Amino acid sequence: MAETAPPPPPEPDATEPPGTGSGTQTPETPAFDPKRTPVSVANMQAYEELNKTRFEQLSERDYAGRNLSEVFALEIVGYTDDAAWFNARIKAGNFDGIYVRDYFDITLSDGKVFRYRIAAIDPYLNAGDTPQEHHVIMVPDTVWPESVVWNTTNNNNGPASEKHPYMASNLKSWFNNTFFPLLPQKWKNVIANHRALLEERYSASAALTDSTTWSWADLGKVFALSETEVYGFNVWGGPYSVGYDCHFPLFPDTASRIRRNADGERCTWWLRGAHSGNSASACYAYANGNAGGYNTSHTGIRALPCFRVGV
Repeated sequence: MAETAPPPPPEPDATEPPGTGSGTQTPETPAFDPKRTPVSVANMQAYEELNKTRFEQLSERDYAGRNLSEVFALEIVGYTDDAAWFNARIKAGNFDGIYVRDYFDITLSDGKVFRYRIAAIDPYLNAGDTPQEHHVIMVPDTVWPESVVWNTTNNNNGPASEKHPYMASNLKSWFNNTFFPLLPQKWKNVIANHRALLEERYSASAALTDSTTWSWADLGKVFALSETEVYGFNVWGGPYSVGYDCHFPLFPDTASRIRRNADGERCTWWLRGAHSGNSASACYAYANGNAGGYNTSHTGIRALPCFRVGV
């Protein structure tokens, strides 16, 4: 006698969503484990839920950022160090799971620890006189503890040999000749020269009070930000101080411009633009969040050493 096929299972009650019928329970989404490769369905679901929450935080400007050395520890073991891993991800244009405000804690050779956050991802991709490759701009939470003068005299003009005021400044020299050597070698290996469109301000006859043109220049491995990158627009600089730069998402509001020293005190910090309307001042971000400028030799203003990763 031929066997009969077993009857099909009963259709679920139309009033109940799948998985809620009698005898079944809907499993809770487990917490995401950042030290576990997200290959299982459960871990991937948790990862997607975490990303959804993170994007909501970003839109609400309250995302605190994460230590990428810890979050991607399993990926990083395949590289010589966390800086090499970060650079490889950037060069591949693979920013999955990497967000503005995520950070690395970097210990300098003199023992100082700086928390460097992602300020912008690919802000100048394919832009410039030479098309730019994938890159990330890194900005520290804290300023350099001691003051650094923008120039040793009150002068915001460039000389005949270097007409860009910033390129001739003491600040630019300090960034690349004093600060950069303090970085760990692994980070020096992945920091690229940053190229920008810079104002020129020079005359053989007299000091100028405004810039007269602009041209392309390499800022070096460590650099100061521009007014546009911080505020989103030009404030005290002249018309030739803007035209290429863009606003960095690390600075969505006034509060985000405030930088402190290691003791938590608010500090004023230099920007790279020459002040318009005089021959003696440079632009800065004031300790309370507003834009301003002061004499270039003023000793009460700090440096904020920023750099670009992607070589």
